Amino acid sequence: MQASHLAFSGIECSHNMRNVHDEIEKRLKHLSQHIELKNLLGENIMPVQLKVKDIMVSIDDYAVTTADKPLKEAVPELMKIYCQVETGKCTEAGHRSSLVLDAQGKLVGILDFKSILKVLIPEIAGGISGKLHALGVSIAFAEADAHDMDHAKHGFRSRVRQNAQTNARDVMLKIRGTIDADASFLDALKMIYRNKITVLPVYEGGKLVGVLRDSDLFLAAANVLSENEP
Repeated sequence: MQASHLAFSGIECSHNMRNVHDEIEKRLKHLSQHIELKNLLGENIMPVQLKVKDIMVSIDDYAVTTADKPLKEAVPELMKIYCQVETGKCTEAGHRSSLVLDAQGKLVGILDFKSILKVLIPEIAGGISGKLHALGVSIAFAEADAHDMDHAKHGFRSRVRQNAQTNARDVMLKIRGTIDADASFLDALKMIYRNKITVLPVYEGGKLVGVLRDSDLFLAAANVLSENEP
């Protein structure tokens, strides 16, 4: 029994080490991309001269899920890539959305925080059934004793878990624009603001290669302010 336990512990340790190794590689890749962008800007290349492929996030480093996956699986995946844990807390370090692919690997939608919360906690969307649920919880919190408050919390938790059975295809947002990897900084900026979106899927030769976020455009423009005056 002891030998079996040790063998299992060894496998678990090896698995954890691989996860750590993969995470380190990913962080180093992000750092190299940031340094590359800083070098480009340091060579007096203005943001307007940049192409989308210079500042996008590679598809290999972005959160991706499938249309038939339930939220109970898709949400933890997004949380994992969004969170950078420091002192036991999740800091805002990663991506705020996930690309949704069909069985053939074709991009069919996007999951973001708002679309997920709208399903997990439907009362925020203003639906009648959602409001009734919310009202029941509110009354329990306002009028009941500690035992009933715990019951209300349990009811909320159960509802969220039940709603998390919903598949990504039933939650995802429609694609409201894509852009070519060789497109310009300004073209991307115009598309994001005209379509009122925060992310743009990036294609190269008909293949999905990355994602451009509004934050990527912001950082490229903000770097101009940190440059020394000529």
